[in-house]
Amino acid sequence: MSYPDPRVNPQGFPYATDIFPNDTELSADGPAEWKRELPPFGPAFVPFIDGRLTELEKAVHRLIAVWAFQSVTITDVATVNTDSSGNIDLPAQGNASLYESPAGFTLALHRLVITVGGSTFGSPFTGAGGYWELRVNQGTIYGASMVSGSGSLPVVVQWGTRDAPRVRAGQVLSLFMSGGPTSKAVTVAIQGTLDRTQEG
Repeated sequence: MSYPDPRVNPQGFPYATDIFPNDTELSADGPAEWKRELPPFGPAFVPFIDGRLTELEKAVHRLIAVWAFQSVTITDVATVNTDSSGNIDLPAQGNASLYESPAGFTLALHRLVITVGGSTFGSPFTGAGGYWELRVNQGTIYGASMVSGSGSLPVVVQWGTRDAPRVRAGQVLSLFMSGGPTSKAVTVAIQGTLDRTQEG
C-alpha cells in the first residue's frame, strides 16, 4: 500500500520515516522538515504561506514601532551673557547650553550663527587672544579665533550631511568663549536635523 505525499494532507497520513538511517543523502521527513520547505500547492500550502506572512507582518510592525520617525528640522536660539572678562562657560552660565538631544535621537548640526550686539560684518568684534568653541558634553568639536585678522564676531558656519557635528542621545551642545566682548549678550542660533540614533 502506498500513501500520497503527506505534505499535501498531513492529517490522516502516517509520518514518513527514513528507512535508510545511515544514508547521508536521505533524511527523516516529518512536520519539522515540512515547515522548512515550501509544500506543493494544495491544502497545506495556504496555511504555510499564511503563517509565514503573519510572522513577517509582526516583525515589520515591531520595526516600524521603533524606527517609524521622519527626520525633523530643529531650530533654536539662545542668548548668553558674557562675564566681565568676556567669557562664557557652561558650568558658570547654565544658559550656555544650546541643545540637549533626547534619548534615542541624534541631532546633526547644519548651521550655526553667533552674533553680538553692536557688531556687524562691516564692523566686527575682535579681541586679542579671544576665541570661541562649540562643545558637546564639554568636549570641543569646533571653534575659531576672534583675533583680528584671524577671526571675528559675528560668525556663520554651515555643515553638510556627512560632516555635520553630531549631538547624540542625552549629550549637551554648548558655547564656550574666552576673551569675547565684556558683559555683552551673545546670541546663538542653530539649525539641524533630528533623527533616530543608530548604533554601530
